[in-house]
Amino acid sequence: AAGAAELLKAGKTAEAEAAARARLEADPADTAAWNLLAVAMAQQGRLGEAEAQLRALLKSHPKDAGGWLNLALVTLKKQGAGDGLGKALPMLEKAVQLDPELVEARQNLAQAYLRMGRNRDAIAQLDAAVTVRPDDPALLNRLAWILARIPDAGLRDPARAVQLATKACELTGRRDPRYLRTLAEAHAADGDYLQAASIAREALREAQAARDQSLVQRLTADLKGYENAS
Repeated sequence: AAGAAELLKAGKTAEAEAAARARLEADPADTAAWNLLAVAMAQQGRLGEAEAQLRALLKSHPKDAGGWLNLALVTLKKQGAGDGLGKALPMLEKAVQLDPELVEARQNLAQAYLRMGRNRDAIAQLDAAVTVRPDDPALLNRLAWILARIPDAGLRDPARAVQLATKACELTGRRDPRYLRTLAEAHAADGDYLQAASIAREALREAQAARDQSLVQRLTADLKGYENAS
């Protein structure tokens, strides 16, 4: 199934589907190939077929955490975040229960909890994910942003947000303007608007170099807010 996975990453979904089918013909119990086949179908817009494959997989392998995760994602794609969320939630919870180190399941479960207003549960899922992958800058950044921005003062933790965002920036050589933006916001949440403005300027330079006009606009607004607050 490794070949199918590489083809999926390269966006060659039809070729990935063929590779996964070949693996399944050789070994019908290859759950990784079965999951990859369903993902390839889903990425081609064949959500009904993908769902059927995943339900067949889970009927014979009910403890396959990846199957539950992928079924949840297909359900959300088919039915949208509104109607699909209630159905996908127990699937995501099942995936995490079966494999507590499946970070993608915890990330998606956290997002589902946030949409439902279950902010404490969402933070707990991201905390657990960071424990599994402590050097994942995107994961560190996501948790830092939430801890800096969450409306509930009882859950907000600016000091930890600074710590997490600092690590994300260090892991990426302080070249990713999205992570620098989070670090600036964390310092602002901690009341240090001068430092927030300084880092926002750094982020703005990187965003301009990357020609990311949408981010440039957001950072320009952030910087103005920090300068006015300080």
